[in-house]
Amino acid sequence: MGLTLTELDQGSFDDTLNSEQRILIVQFYTDTCKTCHALERVSEELAEKYSGRLAFTKVNAGKSFDIAMRYNVLNVPSFKIFRGGEQIGELVGSIDSKRLRNTVNDIVNR
Repeated sequence: MGLTLTELDQGSFDDTLNSEQRILIVQFYTDTCKTCHALERVSEELAEKYSGRLAFTKVNAGKSFDIAMRYNVLNVPSFKIFRGGEQIGELVGSIDSKRLRNTVNDIVNR
């Protein structure tokens, strides 16, 4: 088991986005998405592995609808990748653990 992902909402999202110095990976999920919950465990493992280089958080797209719409989250799971407050990448839709791990490894090794 890895680190527990911090839950962001309307009150904390922008502050975190603008203050985080590391690359920030935000997982958008819903409570009923089984794939989202499986990938959250992978995200937690990766968050622990790369804690000094990446920050992982999560946003409940059903509860924080405004944030999800701002970043055009139409499907879950969706991962949005930010650097310096700007979106630099994303993973959307049918994501498996291998694809998530490979993407994160590519980001870290750039």
